Amino acid sequence: TIPRHGVIEVEGRSIQKASTDAIVSAGIVQVPQGRGTFPELTVADNLLAGAYVRRDGAKAIAEDISKWYSVFPRLQERALQRAGSLSGGQREILLIGRALVGNPRLLLIDEPTEGLAAIVIEDIFKILCQMKSQLSAVIVEQNLSIVSKLADRVFLMKAGKVERTISEKAE
Repeated sequence: TIPRHGVIEVEGRSIQKASTDAIVSAGIVQVPQGRGTFPELTVADNLLAGAYVRRDGAKAIAEDISKWYSVFPRLQERALQRAGSLSGGQREILLIGRALVGNPRLLLIDEPTEGLAAIVIEDIFKILCQMKSQLSAVIVEQNLSIVSKLADRVFLMKAGKVERTISEKAE
């Protein structure tokens, strides 16, 4: 949906009417709420799908997938398993891994810990901490204790508007 007010720009260019391919090609990748994997595809094929806009060759993509397997060893263990058979936490980790295979410059993550067990939330938190130095992310999350430890800036929003700034670390 196109917003009613304001402008969405990346490096000075509006992306409001851009196609999904153009937005992803600009380096913006979303990890949607709801564990949106391709359930009939294997874990490996889901990760490969994250590279669909990359033009740097199969070898570079395979190297990146291998790198993310080292970060997400459970995904490597389940590489040939259908994504639809994974637990909710494993699917969330797969979504993050799939997004990262696309080499994003900005990652948009919607409710990554919703409905997950505490141990899985801890794993996802560790992954997000590892990613922090590698790329920028906007995380929508209701678990304030997690985001306040992770984020440089935390904004409390209500009905789509910033209600107040909870923390803002110096840059």
